[in-house]
Amino acid sequence: MPAKRLSMRKIRELLRLRWGEGLSQAAVARSLSVASSTVWECENRAKTAGLSWPLPEDLDDASLETLLYHSGGGQEIERAKPDFGAIHKELGKRHVTLQLLWQEYKEAHPEDGYQYSRFCDLYRQYRSQQVPRSISFPPIGGITSVTRTERAWRRHWPAPKTTCARVG
Repeated sequence: MPAKRLSMRKIRELLRLRWGEGLSQAAVARSLSVASSTVWECENRAKTAGLSWPLPEDLDDASLETLLYHSGGGQEIERAKPDFGAIHKELGKRHVTLQLLWQEYKEAHPEDGYQYSRFCDLYRQYRSQQVPRSISFPPIGGITSVTRTERAWRRHWPAPKTTCARVG
């Protein structure tokens, strides 16, 4: 999960302390209770946006945020969608792991493919939406092990209640 952004007020103060007062990154970080890497990142974003101290008077918070965080065009990369149906089928084979399948996916899509953590999240999401397919119940009177698929199936679709009638 991405970290929360600094408020525009804190960013203005960061730039004032760094550029206006000439304090070091560590001193600014201590003063604002942020990491020194945050100071470095905000300063780099401001330099990339072409800002200098003092900031222009007509630069409001919304404009400053747009300059700092949306200067890259604002468009997300369209990612290549993995075929999770085929991936799930491949995972049923011996010695096949999700990491191995991700490596094959990434080789096929080096520029626009998902990174491993997002790939796994999407696969887990796919799996949670699937209905268990093959279900075998233990024989009546016999006790056998219950698989994970059966437990999931029984949790979502409990067996119907049956009644026994006496034949007189």
